[in-house]
Amino acid sequence: MADLTERRRLLTCDSSDTDCSGVALQLGFHELYDKGFSENVVCNSGQRSRNYDMISAQVLQGVLDSVNGKMIPPTTSGGQAKTIPAMAPITIPSKSIVDMISGLLSGPVHLTGVAVGSDQHLKIGLVLDQGNQIPFDPTTGFRHQNADWGVLIEKGFLQTGITGNITSRAAASAPPVTITTTTVDLLPGEFHVTASGFATTAGLSCNVPVSLEVSIPANICKNVMDQSVLSLCPGAPKATPTITFCAFWDTIIFGQSTATIRTCPTCPPQSTGTCQNQVVQFAAGPNDVFYATELDTDGVFYLAGRSTFMDTKLPGRAAAPNACP
Repeated sequence: MADLTERRRLLTCDSSDTDCSGVALQLGFHELYDKGFSENVVCNSGQRSRNYDMISAQVLQGVLDSVNGKMIPPTTSGGQAKTIPAMAPITIPSKSIVDMISGLLSGPVHLTGVAVGSDQHLKIGLVLDQGNQIPFDPTTGFRHQNADWGVLIEKGFLQTGITGNITSRAAASAPPVTITTTTVDLLPGEFHVTASGFATTAGLSCNVPVSLEVSIPANICKNVMDQSVLSLCPGAPKATPTITFCAFWDTIIFGQSTATIRTCPTCPPQSTGTCQNQVVQFAAGPNDVFYATELDTDGVFYLAGRSTFMDTKLPGRAAAPNACP
């Protein structure tokens, strides 16, 4: 939709959002099926279903009025006509999902396309301007019980975000470390990261090979503000630099400390007890909020969650997720 004003009206974008991209599904009437007579209910100038009767007529007209809208004439002279508005498009909180992916990448990501599947449930595929595209499977289903929604994020986004974070932090360290290779494996309950590169020593500017290994436990929990968050808590990194003769000579001549290259087999974390928490809940309508309850990292990156509207319809649900430590 080219009209920015109309997009903002449909998607309820903030006035500061100059792009205002998102997904809106306009539903239309397809068919009304009478299970009693095993036939489609049809009544038009060219066809009429065999068992079309007064009940069929009222149901069909009611469905059409709900979808397309209707003008009801005034019942009295001088009265005002009433309008039944057409069914409004269903808006999908795609911006919140794209913003979450942007947070994982520490950089902007933009929506470029959409795919739709409707086999038993509604399934939306978002095409973004970054990451690796994967084939869209229109069949639907949930990986977790007691879930109202789920989001499968192509794991390349996560790998790219972690790689960029490690590379920038290593380059800013003392001595600076140049990362040459990085692997990010998604394991149950954690991300396992390995990286290798070299540290450039002062003085003789020697290159000391360095390898890094760290496990990052990941889970969904509730913060002190009662928000669902994706909590990433890096463990103690294991660094294994190879001290070459050049680095040793550099240390003796110029008095540089090899401790800055973190030669210990298991080094203490740079900041203990610090987790990175990203809020994973968003408005899904005027009276509904989607909030994450579970995370699957066994070879995939899949978030499952609930709807506050559905919580009111299913009051017997156990509270989820648990509070963050």
